[in-house]
Amino acid sequence: MRRGLQLPVVIALVITLVAVSGGAGAATTRRVAGPTRYETAVAVSQHAFPAGATEVIVASGEAFPDALAAAPAAAAIGAPVLLVPRCCSVPGPVGAELRRLAPDHIHLLGGTAAVSPETEAALRAVAPVTRIAGVDRYRTAEAISQRFFPEASVVFVADGFAFAEVLAVGAVAGALGAPILLDGPGSDISGEVRRLRPATVYGAGLGQLLGVGLTAIFQQGSAFVPMLATGPTALAADAARLGRALGVLGGSTAYLVTADQFPDALAAGGVAGAVGAPLLLATGACADRALRTAVAELAIDQLVVVGGTAAVPDAVATFAECAGPVPGTAAWIEAATEADLFDRINAERAARGIAPLGHDPDLAALAKEWSQTMGATGSYVHRDLRGVFDDPRFAGRIRSVGENIFLNRFHEDSGWFLHDGWMHSDGHRRNILRESWDIGGVGVHCAPDGVMWATQNFATLSTSDARPSTDTPPLEPIVATRRDGLRCPQP
Repeated sequence: MRRGLQLPVVIALVITLVAVSGGAGAATTRRVAGPTRYETAVAVSQHAFPAGATEVIVASGEAFPDALAAAPAAAAIGAPVLLVPRCCSVPGPVGAELRRLAPDHIHLLGGTAAVSPETEAALRAVAPVTRIAGVDRYRTAEAISQRFFPEASVVFVADGFAFAEVLAVGAVAGALGAPILLDGPGSDISGEVRRLRPATVYGAGLGQLLGVGLTAIFQQGSAFVPMLATGPTALAADAARLGRALGVLGGSTAYLVTADQFPDALAAGGVAGAVGAPLLLATGACADRALRTAVAELAIDQLVVVGGTAAVPDAVATFAECAGPVPGTAAWIEAATEADLFDRINAERAARGIAPLGHDPDLAALAKEWSQTMGATGSYVHRDLRGVFDDPRFAGRIRSVGENIFLNRFHEDSGWFLHDGWMHSDGHRRNILRESWDIGGVGVHCAPDGVMWATQNFATLSTSDARPSTDTPPLEPIVATRRDGLRCPQP
């Protein structure tokens, strides 16, 4: 079952070891990465399975919903996770890695909307394929649980729309032999809870489960333990502490991936769970307090960074501390609202099975500059987007760009107010949900008169072959409805 799972091993795509230090203490960092998400997954497979593998899990590298529960399944059978596009073939490096692994069987996660029949046929040229899928993300997670977990004393439940929260608990779930079930509108985990009869159910990032799921848990006599850490970095740190307390995540090695996009964590989570190593998440361009504290508390001295520097910057891998603005100041409110609005964009995309946007610092800076210009002039107008293509930051890098603008004068919850307004406008909603966008950025400015000016910018990379849709996405459901309490300082 676990042929060839050996760690650590250095391969061609692993960057030179570097000893680093910082507030989190000293650690030796090894980066495992490829030029694309598909090749990064290949690099992880080569890193962990030098002797091949009898089974392989394959999931979509473009849309995360059907692949969310992959990590504990991969850990359960000692299998690498490789990624493929939705249609209509297997990338060359992935095909070469499949042939090197020489599996007896391939488990394909998700329906034909996630991975096309043509891609499945290409996989069958390597080994027999079993497709594991349900009618939606919730039923697919249940199907994965039924396939790989005939029994389980522990179950994790996470929000099916919050991919980072699901990925945060992937390693500890895998180490515990626990499936991940997904909760959300239209879900019903009660049948799977009754089948498994777990002693303990952990709610990852959930303050509460939907009624039917919670009732089923208590009917089985299961203990429900909510994990209420705020944000994926803190939740992953808490998951690592839980694994250490339960004796399943030990040693001094941890894996580090970005929380901003899903593919690298899919590949790393199963390996981390199989070898009993914590999976830590990072976001942004520096190491926040939750990450630094976890590395220090867990006495991590070997860090395997999965993904290139665009995903996990060197500053994060070397634990460079975030020097954030003072809470309550205009700069702090601007930064908090920018992060909040970007999270809301990806929450809406996730709810519709659309790949999340990668955060682009240059686009965020562009958006900030325009919000400052609007605030300084008092003019609520769009920029001439044609000029963006001449900007040295974007020349030759993007082939299409879009923009949303808005302002808030009086509302106490700026993030909610701005996002709700954009979502109720057909054109703005089309920008937020356009599948052809690859990257995005948000810029907010608090003017001296207390008005908040906000800009969202979106772009398609020059290397992308996606084509924009002219359809207007339906309004409902709006899923990012939380109140944020963020408002510019008032004069």
